[in-house]
Amino acid sequence: MDDFLSNFVLKEEEKKLSDSKKDVMKFLKQIGVDTRFVSFFDDDGDIKLYIENLRFSKFSKKRRETFNRHYSDIEVVRSSLFQKICSRSSKTLAESLSPKERILIPRMDNDYNKFLYIVIEPYSRKYGINFIEYDGNISENDFDSVISPLNLNQEVNHILNDIFDGKGIEWDRKFDLSSIYDLNLKEKDVIFPFINVPQEWINDFLGIEKEYEIDYENEDIAELFKKMQQHNDKKAPILTADASIENAENDKMAGNIFYEFHSLNETIRACRSIKSAYVGDSILYKKTQENRFILYLYNVTSSAEDFAKVCSILSEYADMVQDNGYYKFYAKEHFDTLIGENAVSSLAGI
Repeated sequence: MDDFLSNFVLKEEEKKLSDSKKDVMKFLKQIGVDTRFVSFFDDDGDIKLYIENLRFSKFSKKRRETFNRHYSDIEVVRSSLFQKICSRSSKTLAESLSPKERILIPRMDNDYNKFLYIVIEPYSRKYGINFIEYDGNISENDFDSVISPLNLNQEVNHILNDIFDGKGIEWDRKFDLSSIYDLNLKEKDVIFPFINVPQEWINDFLGIEKEYEIDYENEDIAELFKKMQQHNDKKAPILTADASIENAENDKMAGNIFYEFHSLNETIRACRSIKSAYVGDSILYKKTQENRFILYLYNVTSSAEDFAKVCSILSEYADMVQDNGYYKFYAKEHFDTLIGENAVSSLAGI
C-alpha cells in the first residue's frame, strides 16, 4: 500500500514540482514527512535536506527512497551528531522564540554561519519564524530579535577570562554583537541557539580539525590555565569549601563554574565521566523545590586540555549556570548542601 501511494504521488507531482523550497516541502508532506523536523538549505544550487529528529520527522528509509526517486540531486543528510546538536539547541530555542517573530541572522558568508542557519531553519515551519539575513540595508525596524552565533566553548572562554582578570563576570559582554551587526541592538532580544553546544561538535560535523578563534580577549583556554598555574606557583592559598564561599577576593584566582542537572543519576554519571580528568574542589547542592542538582567546581588545577574535556563532558549532561560572581553565595543560602567537599570524587565512587 505504501509503495502504491508513493508511486501515485510521484506520478501526480513529477510534472508540477520544482527544486524550490516550497515544492520540496510540499512533496515531503505528501509522502508523510513532518517538515518541522527537517532542514532545507540551498547553497548556491547545492540543495541538501538535514534530518533534525529522525523519529519525529517520520523520514523513514522507504520515504527517503521515495524522495530520492523524484529528487535524485538533493542529498538527505542523516547524522546522529547533527541530531544531537539540534536537540541541544532546541532547549534554548523553545524558551527564546515567539511565534511569527522576525529574527535577524548573521550574514551567511562562512560555513559556521551557514550551519547555524541550517539548525534553526525548521523553526520557520514550527513557529512561523521569518529569518532575515543581515546586510547593509537592514534597519532596526525590520526585525524583532537577533541571533548570536556564540557557542559553549566561547561562553566558557569569556567567563574564564573575566574570572582570571578579577573583574567579575561581565554577562552583558556576550550581548555585544557589534562585530556581526552594525546596528543598535540594545532594545532587541538576543537568542543563543549554540550556547549549550560544544564547539567540538560543530567542528566535527563540519569536518574542521582546527578550532575557530575565540573573539573574547583573543585568549584560549590553554592561556587561561597558564595564568591559573602561575597563581598556583605563587602559592596562592587553597581554600576549604566553606572558606571559598565566604571569601570573594580569592575567587579572582579560582574558577567558579556551576552546572545544573535534572536528576541525581545524571550528576553521578557525569562525575564518573570526569573523575580522571578533573582536579579541584567541588560541592553538590540541591534545589529542593525544583528537584535539580547544582555541581559547583572551584580551585580548578586540572591541565588546560583536561579541563576542556571536563567542560565538554559536563555539557552533555547539564546546563551551565550563568554566574554574576555571587551565585555561590546564593547557592549556599538558598539550596541544600548535599556534599560539602570533594563532590565529584564522592559521586564518582557511588
